Amino acid sequence: MGVVHLILLGAAFFAKDYPCTNMVNACIFPFQMAPASRDLLSVWPALRVESAGLFVSSGEGRHPARKLRSFELILVQRGHLRLQEEKETLSARPGEVLVLHPGRRHRGLERYPEGLAFYWLHFRLPSRVSVPLKFPNLIRPVRPHRLVELFLWFLDDQQNGRMCEARARSIVLLMLEELLQPPPAPAETAGSWLATSVEETIAENFVHGPGLARLARKLGYSADYLGRVFKKAKGRTIAQYVRERRIDEARSLLVGSNLLLKEIAQRCGYANAPHFTRSFRKATGLTPQEFRVLYPSKHINLH
Repeated sequence: MGVVHLILLGAAFFAKDYPCTNMVNACIFPFQMAPASRDLLSVWPALRVESAGLFVSSGEGRHPARKLRSFELILVQRGHLRLQEEKETLSARPGEVLVLHPGRRHRGLERYPEGLAFYWLHFRLPSRVSVPLKFPNLIRPVRPHRLVELFLWFLDDQQNGRMCEARARSIVLLMLEELLQPPPAPAETAGSWLATSVEETIAENFVHGPGLARLARKLGYSADYLGRVFKKAKGRTIAQYVRERRIDEARSLLVGSNLLLKEIAQRCGYANAPHFTRSFRKATGLTPQEFRVLYPSKHINLH
């Protein structure tokens, strides 16, 4: 990889402290970049960002049947979203991204399930760009929590009148770079399969956080072996993974609902609101109240 002078993309990290007119000069520094990231910088002049939002379903309506001239990114936060693009059926669950392409007709296959929540973004990449980017319909991003943070940043600036074209492009380029991140190298086949089984089991009931011993009994392995295999394959302990899932769910509920803190604590498996507040602050550096003020629920589109 060569050294590239990253201008606007890096400047986005500091955008809240700089006027939009000065963003080009705000941050110019050498940065080691992968080929995919260099391709993203090449499309900067042609990128056109339209709008974004957070959709939370009340159980009414369905995704409209339409053909757009823009890309649409959909990051599912809660529930299960099923769409169709041309003749292909698309399905996404929490942490997964659907990419709907311009010029292709898409529609919802069913009514929106109650509680379904997803972030959405529309942007254009004209066909004349020198390096056409190809996105599959379904992407499982390596760091979905990073995408959520970028969406929250975009929505907050959009709502509060701080958004401008340069800033919007910067944030969206960071989103696209996250989508192009290659998955980590696979671990040993047996260990990888077992670690995935642990994740799936925890996802079914992370609220109560099945202990290591109970997980081991359910999967038919010793607790010591299961813990070692999971840490080797995923780079963290099972307990750390459970805590991450709880915090991710708490972030989503804080932004996507009007639930009281004690209700969110209960839904995420915490003993009480003070325990939830301590854990959330340790993980994010903010209290739940501060997080909610930073990213207020007025961004939500209710249908």
